[in-house]
Amino acid sequence: MRAALQFSSRCLPIALFVILQSGCSIVASKIPYILNEEKQLSIAIDEYNSKHYKNAIEKLSAILSAHPRTLRALEYRALSFRQLHEYKKALNDLNQALLLDPESAYIYGMRGRTYSDLNDNEKAILDFTKSITLDPSVPWTYYGRASTYCDQGEIYQALDDCAKMLEIDRKDAAAYELRALCNFKLFKKRACIEDCDKAISLDPALINAYGLRGNANADLGFYEAAINDFTIGIAKSNAYPPFYLHRANVYRKLNLYSKAVADETALISKRYDLASSYAKRGYDYLQMKKYEHALADFNEALALDPKCHSAKVNREIALFWLAHSKDKNKLE
Repeated sequence: MRAALQFSSRCLPIALFVILQSGCSIVASKIPYILNEEKQLSIAIDEYNSKHYKNAIEKLSAILSAHPRTLRALEYRALSFRQLHEYKKALNDLNQALLLDPESAYIYGMRGRTYSDLNDNEKAILDFTKSITLDPSVPWTYYGRASTYCDQGEIYQALDDCAKMLEIDRKDAAAYELRALCNFKLFKKRACIEDCDKAISLDPALINAYGLRGNANADLGFYEAAINDFTIGIAKSNAYPPFYLHRANVYRKLNLYSKAVADETALISKRYDLASSYAKRGYDYLQMKKYEHALADFNEALALDPKCHSAKVNREIALFWLAHSKDKNKLE
């Protein structure tokens, strides 16, 4: 009877039906106990779906304390840990889940994503490959492996996986977005733009596609198009800092220094890449002949990163022009 109770909770209603129909002897009091566990699991999953990850972990841990072999509880607790960036804890749960279900393509895929989160690309690729071997029909496992290949510079392997994703679904927006990244890294900027266009037409919420297309447009000298992409990205991403960074770089190329300063100020307010942001804003102030502002920013950059080369060099230039302007004012 103990063995009958140690199955995955996803099978509970079926298992109860089989036990009752088969005429097996079962203590009546166990039935509400099993149903109660299923209800507790359902509540925990609702917490996960509502993005209350800590509450989900608490409820799933209570289930696992009583029933450590509840597979779905292990899976959802691992998912919750991943959402909280507690990747090693997620990995522990996925390892336990694979002991219960060693042929699960889904669990191998999730463990591959977790290894990728931990920057263990070799193990990530092994798990994604195992998942694909067990079930070659799931696009997101190809996506996970392709992303990992792309991160470590194996671009052509990544492109092969993008092709497999598109064989499964020609309207897979994420596949086009990832292929755009591969083309960008291969310096195929026009192909990158075409893939971004396709990705955005299929799913306008893919904000990374706007960033990729913006950078490709900027590299090709299509500055207004690039600014437009970064502006859309800012609006759609709730002001994701890198979009300000890239737009400021384009403004700088167009000598629109006051607009670049505004974007760098936004970056600083979000505490994003502070030393570099102060150094770049200082440079833009320098071009605007606001030497005191420039000097203050270079000082801030060097306080954060004493090795910031651009801040060191441009600080000397700011000091020179500040002294020169003061001497000129004295003569006048």
